[in-house]
Amino acid sequence: MLPFIFNKRLFIYLFIGFIVAAVVGTVSHEFGHLLVSKLFGYKDGKVHYAYTTLGTSEVRELNKKIVKENANDIYYNRPFLQKQELHDLAKKEQFQDMWITAGGPLETMLVSTIGLFLIGVYYRKFRLSESLNFTQWVIVLMSLFCLRQVFNLVGAIVLDFVKGTTRHRYADEFQLERYLHLPYYTLYLLTGAFALGVLWFVVFKLIPIKQRFTFILSGLFGGLTGAFLWLCALGPKIMP
Repeated sequence: MLPFIFNKRLFIYLFIGFIVAAVVGTVSHEFGHLLVSKLFGYKDGKVHYAYTTLGTSEVRELNKKIVKENANDIYYNRPFLQKQELHDLAKKEQFQDMWITAGGPLETMLVSTIGLFLIGVYYRKFRLSESLNFTQWVIVLMSLFCLRQVFNLVGAIVLDFVKGTTRHRYADEFQLERYLHLPYYTLYLLTGAFALGVLWFVVFKLIPIKQRFTFILSGLFGGLTGAFLWLCALGPKIMP
């Protein structure tokens, strides 16, 4: 049973914390894409407020060069000397694109995993705490980075079944499902279920009972406020 104990001061601190976590989670997710692209030799990539431009790579430029030089043969499906090379380059670029796409979700899940690891290390201190301290709250927020998956899942379902649009299927998880030949929503449902499990554990097994209601309210309002501020109001202006 949830006791309705509201702590105004804690609510303000956590409300701000969830806003910051929403912004940091979004930007760090995009840096996950950028980091993997750098490992594959991409240059001039850039992180924006909610997406990443990759720039150029040797594989991509060579692919474009061969396509341009053999455009007519490709259009009419005629043999040409570099046909096998183009095929191999296309497979290599697709492989790189898959891992670059995965870089964002992997970064998000990695932060959550680190948070859960730290919870495991300091679990006894968490359980003995009547009120969590600043460091403990930071660890809790880290463990909840995976809630991005629930937010995206709900958004995808709304767009799919309420608005009937498929534009959101350019999202990382849907692209990875295409690369891996998985049914739509497979990765969303798996990661979303994991995130909900983490949320249940944090709320009912970790947060002290007298802080639980305040935590839930601050997470709901702070998370949504952070998403709105960054994705709609501030992000496009600060990191266009």
